[in-house]
Amino acid sequence: PGVIRPQEVGVLASLGLKQIRVAVPPPVGVITTGSELREPGEPLGFGQIYNSNGLQLCAQTKAVNCPFKYYGIIEDNREALARAIERGSKECRVLLLSGGVSMGEYDFVPASITDLGGEIIFHKLAIKPGKPTLFAENNGSYIFGLPGNPVSTFVIFEILVKPLLYRLMGIHHQPSIIKAFLSVPIKRRSSDRVEYRPVKVEGGEIYLLAYHGSSHINILAEANGLIRIDQGIDTIREGETLNVRQI
Repeated sequence: PGVIRPQEVGVLASLGLKQIRVAVPPPVGVITTGSELREPGEPLGFGQIYNSNGLQLCAQTKAVNCPFKYYGIIEDNREALARAIERGSKECRVLLLSGGVSMGEYDFVPASITDLGGEIIFHKLAIKPGKPTLFAENNGSYIFGLPGNPVSTFVIFEILVKPLLYRLMGIHHQPSIIKAFLSVPIKRRSSDRVEYRPVKVEGGEIYLLAYHGSSHINILAEANGLIRIDQGIDTIREGETLNVRQI
């Protein structure tokens, strides 16, 4: 299975086929949570930040050729969030929520899903970035609760959301992987999680970027790949050949 290219259209027409059965790209809903968020173009008040995750997720969804509906920002209110999730679950096959999945006082995503009778399949992963990630089902729709930090949101979309969207379209997705040499050694203070680290590849070499954690959104504009560091590995030597997932 795969995407029908122009050449396949020609072959089908030569066989006299007027119609064929295809998988329709699933509609995707995007919701961002947080009373501190404002949309780009709006004035910022004290303690407020611009909502980057919403537009980023819409752009990532569009790149997979899935239709999307953006529901905007939902304030930190359990009932309001439950209403938004209920609506999104009815209108979309896949619902992406950004923020509200950790264990803070205003993280209402898990409770809002269970309030609606949804089933949480998993909550928290041994992944860095993206530990608080949640996956659930409600009203026949799949729900991803993504962390509020931009790098976490981007990475989890790439490694979990994108494969599901392709699968729902009947496509066996294989990420674009290249091999390159590590230009400097990597040393981790903790190796208890799988880590996906943004890197830049040039001339067959992997360059580590000045990465300051999962809220460091500017790193995504500099990076062109992700490297995976498995659990239990705390050191990778300079010159080792690694697989780089292109982004």
